[in-house]
Amino acid sequence: MGQKQMRYPLPEEAACRGVDMGQDESVLILLRHCRDMKRQETRLRLVTLLLLLGCAALFFFILLRENSGSSGRGSIDEPRRAKQEATSPQAGVQTNPDRLRIDLTSQNVPNETCPLFLKWEPLFGDRHYSEEKRAIRIPVNGFYFFYLKVFFCCKLSKTKEYDTLSVKLLKWNPQHEKSKPLTSEMESAPCKDDVFRVLTVGQLFYLNQEDHVRVEVQEGESMIIKSSFGAFYT
Repeated sequence: MGQKQMRYPLPEEAACRGVDMGQDESVLILLRHCRDMKRQETRLRLVTLLLLLGCAALFFFILLRENSGSSGRGSIDEPRRAKQEATSPQAGVQTNPDRLRIDLTSQNVPNETCPLFLKWEPLFGDRHYSEEKRAIRIPVNGFYFFYLKVFFCCKLSKTKEYDTLSVKLLKWNPQHEKSKPLTSEMESAPCKDDVFRVLTVGQLFYLNQEDHVRVEVQEGESMIIKSSFGAFYT
């Protein structure tokens, strides 16, 4: 009978098998780790989405609540506020001020000597013009923008090559005896028939009730052709 020979693995083969088994186990561990990471990432995304949806819902809830609350308060408080404004002693000044808006055009003023106050004809806003004082009357305290535009020309002269127009805005109040200057302007023109000049003034002033503002011509009144003067409440 032939003897059956038993074959034992060589040391090199045993070593290779050990390496293969170690590699398989490492791959399994890596796969499990990847699955765990994917599960955690999915959970994190879900939690983030839920937080964003919750914040958005809370924002819209607060916005709707504020809008509904403000509209409700407005409808309740509006009659009360209107009543308080109507009974307030300063209601006419604060809520419905007499908003001055006036525009004037100049009239010829013959046989008047310098200095003179220009006389005006109202184009609109005549209730704020004092013909006696030749001035714009201020109805309430506040800031007012005044503008003045004067067209003038120096006629041919044998003695002058240039002539000067000088004007001043003055403020007067019944409580004071003297007028106070607000601003002044000066402009020169060559003495030729075909040369015209325009003097302009535009400035903002704070004025009190019953102040009167008028235009005084200090020099060159004979050169004035046409002028306009006005103011409005700002």
